[in-house]
Amino acid sequence: MARSTVYSRRRRPASPKPEQSKRGPQTAVTDAEVVAAIRAVLEASRFHTEGHRKVRLRLRPRGLYVGKNRVLRLMREHRLLAPHRRRHVRGDRAHRGTIITVSTDI
Repeated sequence: MARSTVYSRRRRPASPKPEQSKRGPQTAVTDAEVVAAIRAVLEASRFHTEGHRKVRLRLRPRGLYVGKNRVLRLMREHRLLAPHRRRHVRGDRAHRGTIITVSTDI
């Protein structure tokens, strides 16, 4: 820890942190209302699940103009995202950029 940090902490009293909330202006619609609308969109869909992009676009006719990152975050937190395949994890490459041939004398 830096010396200046130690002296700085000595000067100011230890105060409890205020309730941590998101920075910036508060939105007109709460997260709970958006999640309820997302669930309604997913139930109205004829597919099993939808992605966050389609859900966001289907919220617009309902009067909810929500950012894609917020929809993605809420769908992720409430496990509403469409299942997707994981990327294929490739193992260690056989030659690592160099090929060494074995010579055989016949």
